[in-house]
Amino acid sequence: MPAYVCVFLIAIALPFVGCEQEQQALDSYIDAVMLQELNESKLAIAKLEQAVEADDRFGSANTMLARMYQRAGDYEKSAACYERVIETDPSIFEAHFQLGQVYESMNRFSKAAEAYGRACELDDDHFEAHLGAARCFCASQDYEKALTYCRRAEQIGPDSDDVQAMLGRIYQARGDYDQAIAIYLKALEKDANRPELVLGLSQAFVMTERYAQAEELLSLLTQAHPEDAAAYRCLGYCYLKLEAVDKAIEAYHRALTINDGDWQAHRGLGVAYMVGALRRQDEQLRARAIQQWRLALEAAPNQPESDALYRLIERFSEQTVE
Repeated sequence: MPAYVCVFLIAIALPFVGCEQEQQALDSYIDAVMLQELNESKLAIAKLEQAVEADDRFGSANTMLARMYQRAGDYEKSAACYERVIETDPSIFEAHFQLGQVYESMNRFSKAAEAYGRACELDDDHFEAHLGAARCFCASQDYEKALTYCRRAEQIGPDSDDVQAMLGRIYQARGDYDQAIAIYLKALEKDANRPELVLGLSQAFVMTERYAQAEELLSLLTQAHPEDAAAYRCLGYCYLKLEAVDKAIEAYHRALTINDGDWQAHRGLGVAYMVGALRRQDEQLRARAIQQWRLALEAAPNQPESDALYRLIERFSEQTVE
């Protein structure tokens, strides 16, 4: 509905407002709508905040404010507004769906999955809600629920490559690598140029120790998409398993050139340096390995098996390579 129509309808309602606070909320909301029309987003947000402060159950103001916070990337405030909308009226599909998107943007996957799930209950035919639920349940390691929602998304959109990519990811995450490989191969028959499908298939090959096949795919993928840090990181691991240490070091370096905060690449590069150090009796490589492991811990102090990495740093810091 155009903004001027909203303002007109609200203006008609003004004489019937029952209390001064509600009147203030409406006045602020009308101002916000007009300011948004003039592309004065900051001023519009300020007016909406005034409206919500006057009446925190003002659904239209909360919804508009939530969307504006969402577009501005202020996800905490956006989520709070959507939560207030839902508290006032839990039957609004869009509030649940958008709340799922906001929580997903914050990497709060359990909450996102719950919000998407409630949206699916309100609209069982909504493709994006089911796919979002599948994505977030998978990220929360609830693979059975992820599969249930993904299969429903597949029923709604049977020709979607995104669904097939998600199915492959779910089967891969729960350790069913052969099923994941079958899904990726089938999807790639339709579109061989989807990098996420190629990367998923490569990772599944790695998990089934088919390193040569994975290396071949990843080499092609990095040529076609030279900015794909995850592909270079996976390629580095393949080279390590194939005992091509220098190539592993180069691949991990490429990943870090793209994203120097990639703790997995720092950790992998440290392993590659240490393997080279032990093979060549090279103290310089040993020092580089320790440095990369420390960078990995700085980037992600709570990473899996961080205690083991600390022990490796301590062990190799106290001795020379033998």
